Amino acid sequence: MPAPTVEVLGPLPVTMPAHVGWGNGATTGTVNIQTTAATMLVVCTITDQPPGPPTRGITSITSAGLVFTRYVQQLATGADPTLWQEIWTAPVSGPISSQSLSITIANGADSATAIIFGLIGGTALDADPSLPAETTYTLTNPLDVTFNTSNANDLIIYLGGHSFTTDFGPPSGFTTVLHSNDADGARQVGQEIAAYAPGTILTGSSVTSPITGGLISLMTVFAVNDGSTTVPNVVGDDDTTARAAIIAAGLIVGSVTSIAGGTPGVVQSQSPVGGTAVAGGSAVNLVEYEGNVVPNVVNTSLTVVAPGILAASGFTVGLVTYEASGIIITGNVIRQTPAAGSFAAAGSGVNLVVSTGLPSLRVPDLFGLSQTDAINTLLALGLVVGAIGSAPSQFVPPNTVQTQNPSAGTPVGPGTIVSFVLSTGIPAIGTLFDFEATVISQYANSPTILQLVNNLNLYIDQSANFANFFNFVWNVDTAVGFGLDIWGKIVGVSRLLQIPNTTDYVGFDNGTRSPPDWQSMGSDQPPGPPVGGAMYTGFNATSTYILGDDAYRQLILAKAFANICTTTAPAINTILQNLYGPGTAWVLNTGPMAISYNLSFKPSAIQLAILEQSGVIPTPPGVSVTIVVPP
Repeated sequence: MPAPTVEVLGPLPVTMPAHVGWGNGATTGTVNIQTTAATMLVVCTITDQPPGPPTRGITSITSAGLVFTRYVQQLATGADPTLWQEIWTAPVSGPISSQSLSITIANGADSATAIIFGLIGGTALDADPSLPAETTYTLTNPLDVTFNTSNANDLIIYLGGHSFTTDFGPPSGFTTVLHSNDADGARQVGQEIAAYAPGTILTGSSVTSPITGGLISLMTVFAVNDGSTTVPNVVGDDDTTARAAIIAAGLIVGSVTSIAGGTPGVVQSQSPVGGTAVAGGSAVNLVEYEGNVVPNVVNTSLTVVAPGILAASGFTVGLVTYEASGIIITGNVIRQTPAAGSFAAAGSGVNLVVSTGLPSLRVPDLFGLSQTDAINTLLALGLVVGAIGSAPSQFVPPNTVQTQNPSAGTPVGPGTIVSFVLSTGIPAIGTLFDFEATVISQYANSPTILQLVNNLNLYIDQSANFANFFNFVWNVDTAVGFGLDIWGKIVGVSRLLQIPNTTDYVGFDNGTRSPPDWQSMGSDQPPGPPVGGAMYTGFNATSTYILGDDAYRQLILAKAFANICTTTAPAINTILQNLYGPGTAWVLNTGPMAISYNLSFKPSAIQLAILEQSGVIPTPPGVSVTIVVPP
């Protein structure tokens, strides 16, 4: 887009009376204007008047269909006079064939000059503070301003005003648009309008006023924008950053296309290019790198094949880690990141996981598992489910694994086939043996012989006996009576307990001695309270208590544990709490070669007898044991 240009519409003379002192009346000047292309009108005035508050200057600018607003009002003050500079603007919506424009200057102005010009292609004045005005009362130093612009299409306007000199012109680099003097004999004011279009964005640009004579001067520098915006340079930015910059400039993101190579998502080129002035809301099209396609190096050799494949596609070998694999041979790639077929930055590394060979794997124990659980267990370890058979079992519950091949704990590699057999439960009587297989063919069709053989099979079938033996004897969890007695003999504990008798014996008492005669004639030896009397034999009577099956089973399991454990406090605690419940019993080290069994409850005679007689609680050799119970 071209930069705005200036269309001179002519000076606006303002006739002032001869200077006879301050306080002249308000003055109005009129000029006829016409334009075919201007988009904005600018009126600039210079007036001088007495010192004082800023109550003078332009009071109104009128012209049919135009609305003027003040853009700049500044003054340079001194003892005498005060120099005013004002800039007013009005947007133009269409051609002006011919019409009058009037300007009224407030009461008190002495000399004045006004210039009106049009801006072609300009839509706004840049009021950025970086384009300031500057004033001075004496010209000991030249006036200058430093400013920045935000658009390459900005048109820079210089407006310089002076009093008492005719020595002025455009600043360096600027072209004069118009200058005007107005003299009333004793006083003189003048102004210079100059402009230039730099064609680029300016940063820290300096403008120095050329006015070197006179008493007082001022200057204003501003930019005229054509409504366009400068396209930001986003080449090399990632997609997110580029989009943000384009939107911030008042533009939109247009088409986005991809090109191989580079880093994915980074802008390779743009259209329009950065620095171009375009209308606000225009689209900026982007071309972004998509990177290179990552090749597939899975199951290729890390040292021989993979590096060459990656290099051919513009990649390198990245981080290499190792793990066991039951599928990929030692030294080959198990998996890669990024995945094959995805896009990645050219020259970037592809991370590889390399096989160290078969993992250390053992066949799991499937016994007692359901078919579903057994299959899931094998698959989770990378093993293959083989044949699944079924057979009756006297001991294994139905629909659970009773045997397997290879057996549990066998070292194998991934992919090994593991077969297992499910139990169908206890076979029906008469089905343990296939008696028909024992009948030779010449008798196979004889009903009488087959019936006789079948009856014999039923008579000698031991299925029920096998089941009963397992449930009532062999399996300690279900054994009863005689079966538990056998287990008691195996682990070394009896179901019979001797409970001390606390019954008092017959005796005599004179009623005055303590303890009574009948007690002191007896025995107060533990266990139990003192017993005795005239009929005391010297031995406490006892009663025999037979533990029930459930209590005896618990005692057997505790004794079995005691038989195989070390005699330590944790082991004794485990036995005590298995017998009496968690938190109810514990062992304490009470001193050198001494321990105590502590109960949190008042034990019954049976519970006390278990501690004292059963032998279930192991005691370290040479260590004394006391039993502590609540009072």
